Amino acid sequence: MRLRDTGMGFGVITIGMHWVGAFLVIAFTLASLAALLLPSVTPGRGMILLGVLSSAVSSFRLIWRFTHFYPLPMAPKPPVVLIAQRTMALALLLGGAVLPWLFFSLLARSTTAGLPDLFSVFPQWVIAALFWAGSLLVILTALVHAGAAIFGALARGDRSLERILGQKLEP
Repeated sequence: MRLRDTGMGFGVITIGMHWVGAFLVIAFTLASLAALLLPSVTPGRGMILLGVLSSAVSSFRLIWRFTHFYPLPMAPKPPVVLIAQRTMALALLLGGAVLPWLFFSLLARSTTAGLPDLFSVFPQWVIAALFWAGSLLVILTALVHAGAAIFGALARGDRSLERILGQKLEP
């Protein structure tokens, strides 16, 4: 298996960062929502580390995505479907990169945890609205993304799920 992406498949870096990033973004989003909704859950160092890692991996993936060749689609698709797929993938990457810092700004205003408030020019209600809307969109987009991958594999037989799982596909 190649390190970088080719015209027919993803490389090891893309596949590894996809699954690591998916875990980190979903885990951080659910943990941060639990910390805000449940008074018994207090954000600790583990959640902060999860957020920093989520932001770092998502930022790396954004840079990687824009600077490296992206494989061709597995099956002919209408342009609107391709645009929707790429937009959802970028939305998940942006959510994973920005949501932790919105959460840290909310924490910095409500606790003395010593976290940076990168959005100090905005009122708290703006940060909270952006965080809640972003969290909802990340969760919904992740569900649609996973559902589309499974639908493509089962109903359409396009083998794109096999490709992101790292299996070598012949042209």
